[in-house]
Amino acid sequence: MKIRKHHVYLLVFILLLSITSSIMAKPDDSLTLEGVVTFNDLEGGFYQVSGYRLSGNMDFSKYLNKYVSVTGTEDESPGIFMTKAIIAEKIEVLDSDQMKKMLTEKLTGISDDTERISILEQIIKLDPENEQVFESLGEILAKYSDDISIYINGERQKYVQTVLPFIEDGRTLAPYCVIEDNTDLSISWDAKNSTLTISDGQKELKMSINDKTVFIDNEPIQIDVPAKIVENRLVIPLRFVAETFGGKVSWFDVGNMVTVIFPKGKELPTLNTLSDFGFSYNGSRIHLGDWDYRVNVTEILGEPQQLNKRLIDEIWYKTLRYDGIMINLRSPKGNGTSFYVDNIVITGSSYVSSRGICTGDSYEKILASYNYSHEGNFDELNHIYTFSDLSVSFISFEVSEGIVKKIDIKIG
Repeated sequence: MKIRKHHVYLLVFILLLSITSSIMAKPDDSLTLEGVVTFNDLEGGFYQVSGYRLSGNMDFSKYLNKYVSVTGTEDESPGIFMTKAIIAEKIEVLDSDQMKKMLTEKLTGISDDTERISILEQIIKLDPENEQVFESLGEILAKYSDDISIYINGERQKYVQTVLPFIEDGRTLAPYCVIEDNTDLSISWDAKNSTLTISDGQKELKMSINDKTVFIDNEPIQIDVPAKIVENRLVIPLRFVAETFGGKVSWFDVGNMVTVIFPKGKELPTLNTLSDFGFSYNGSRIHLGDWDYRVNVTEILGEPQQLNKRLIDEIWYKTLRYDGIMINLRSPKGNGTSFYVDNIVITGSSYVSSRGICTGDSYEKILASYNYSHEGNFDELNHIYTFSDLSVSFISFEVSEGIVKKIDIKIG
């Protein structure tokens, strides 16, 4: 068969087109992220997951504070947000079993012990009674330390003090805060008589320092190792106290781990980025992230006693000072005309936080309003209680002698 010249040109063209297409073809750029969806107040606000801003034509608000798997492609379009973004095509809410499966699969092939510890502890939070996972974790921890690790309801306890858990006569003694921080038990300390009282409303336990005789509902009981003061810190026999109030305690020799599972008590609402970081005054509300074109601060609070405006690194800030409150506003870089609230400091009792706390209230009201867990032992009457959402918003209560003195609400 005779091949004509134009046939050759056509074949060459098709070949070149095929080569060019293969060169220009992009690899699969699909992206899958797993994590908790949070709301970021910056630059007008956006939803995010695992460090990526969520974009696309979906209602992300219904996924707020939920653990999800997001599938999509990276959003490379220009915008005002200085963050990576994903154009979400599919969002799936993961239940605890799916999360455990995902984390277990992620664990396979990872050799770095620090990463393995992190993943194993995430699994433990989901399944705090999984002995097999604890055994795997213990094998890693045993390589690096002989310290005792305590896990309460799956949460590893951290200490910022000199006294760590230790063993005496076969009993683990631990700072009493591991009980206080992780249960709804009422705990009081009588310094005059060196007596600790713990109650769940139905059962009461009294323990005196260095005394092996304790009292449960006024009935004397002998224990092996008493509560003690070590370097000015109160430590208690962990197993005895936990089991007295229904806790299930386990000990793992490899890794020196204690696990305690307490019955679930009252669950307080998790912090809501849109509503929990602000205050009310005369029926009006101001929150972090409120823009001045939506919420007029001076209409609500009146003209400030002092107004300062300053430029720092191309970012304008305004500070409005009133009797009992200071509000700081910030403008996006290079803007200088629109401002949003990024810090509120309250010292006067006329301004009430979103959960109903004002200066002059007792610290007990804080603990009744927020899910609080502090690290280490401390003087409850003189302390700063700080709470945060899963994003960048914080609210702190400065307490002195058991009374709230200052409330600080800010974007961290």
